[in-house]
Amino acid sequence: MARETTTKQLYDLVNKKFELVFTQLQSIQTDIRQLQKVQKEHSGRFDEIDEVLGAVSRAVDKDAVTILEYGRRIARLERAG
Repeated sequence: MARETTTKQLYDLVNKKFELVFTQLQSIQTDIRQLQKVQKEHSGRFDEIDEVLGAVSRAVDKDAVTILEYGRRIARLERAG
């Protein structure tokens, strides 16, 4: 009789541990899904930021070229004048 009680107690203990692990795995699964959702949201934002920065970079490069050209023209005018 004592052995049956011990076996049942051991079974109950193991069952409780499995339930705990299962609950923790469900929680981890939920966390992973939330992280994936946030990652997708941020990925789209980063793509938008990349596009805007690319456009700004091209505009700045174009302005820099224009400034250099004006500098050359001014230098030529100063030499001629």
